Amino acid sequence: MQQINNQPYEPREDSFLIQKHIKDYAKGDVLDMCTGSGILASEASKYANNVIAVDINQKALKLAKKNTKNIDNIIVKFSNTFSTIHGEFDLIICNPPYLQADKKAPDLALDGGKHGYEFTVEFLKQADKFLKPDGKILLLFSSLTQKEKIDSTITELLYNFKQLDSKKLDFEQLYVYLIERTTVLKKLKKIVVNNISYLDKGTRGIVYQGNFNKRKVAIKIAKERAELIDVLKKEAKWLRILEKYHFAPKVIMLTDEILLLELIEGKKIFDFLESASREVTLAVIKELFAIVYRLDELGINKEEMHHPLKHIIVQSNNKPRLIDYERASYTENPKNLTQFCQFISSGNVSELLQNKNIIIQKQQIIDLARQYKKENRNIVYKQIITLFS
Repeated sequence: MQQINNQPYEPREDSFLIQKHIKDYAKGDVLDMCTGSGILASEASKYANNVIAVDINQKALKLAKKNTKNIDNIIVKFSNTFSTIHGEFDLIICNPPYLQADKKAPDLALDGGKHGYEFTVEFLKQADKFLKPDGKILLLFSSLTQKEKIDSTITELLYNFKQLDSKKLDFEQLYVYLIERTTVLKKLKKIVVNNISYLDKGTRGIVYQGNFNKRKVAIKIAKERAELIDVLKKEAKWLRILEKYHFAPKVIMLTDEILLLELIEGKKIFDFLESASREVTLAVIKELFAIVYRLDELGINKEEMHHPLKHIIVQSNNKPRLIDYERASYTENPKNLTQFCQFISSGNVSELLQNKNIIIQKQQIIDLARQYKKENRNIVYKQIITLFS
């Protein structure tokens, strides 16, 4: 059986590098994650009212308790990241394990995961729940952890970061970051949006998901740019117009920088077409044609229906929903149905349908789409629907 090295982490260059910044930020309640010997908790205790020092390594906990036994405002306890932590903190200190895991010689004090950054990423994802409104994080990590991954994770989690220090060693560069919530994240917390996480990246920004009033929500953020604030307002306008038709997300809240929407969960259209039965596929395609026809009748051009891979979500009840209305506009000649004809007759989609014995005659679809532009829309729409009966 493979032996895991559980010797506690003794203070080294990384410990001393982050230690010298603690005096500037430690106050009130402080959490020292991955405390090791307890050196950082001891430093924080000089400036804070209360310090909780945690580690997963029992030998480290024993050493930390020994080193802090004469300090009244430190509690040393076991925790697997935040598993035993309650309450919120003014400062969370973290000098995590950050080396790539060595299968031949696993080491609790050093192994940060398969690529070295997994522990740090998970810590950052969980930390927000344990920060006071103006709480901060002091994080040490290494170039061996992949700095780009840490930077992108911090940004995706709606934090700001500032590099306080760095130090070049023989085979790595050490970094100390001060991490705080962005203004937008503070606003989301203020309106009680919790469990916020990255969902997807679009051409105009990043979309998040979270919980609001016991329901899941999608969160679109303008990031304080005037043109993007206008985009949010525009999308909210279209969604409110379409709400009674039940195929677009409902608007839950709109502020200057934040749009909260009903979170539409399910499969993206291509994934759905790969897995659905023939009967369900036909029903969903007909429903989608009904939706794009409705948009055309309303004179609303949604855009991007010729390539709606991210725009159509099929829910678990097999109801298709259309998301993202940032580019929608009123027009005398909407193209939603004709664009969807392009998509449904395209090579990849046509092949998927053919595998379900749904044969699409591309030229027939093209001809009907041309007629749709020129003749009675309702008659041509019904002809298209019969192709999927």
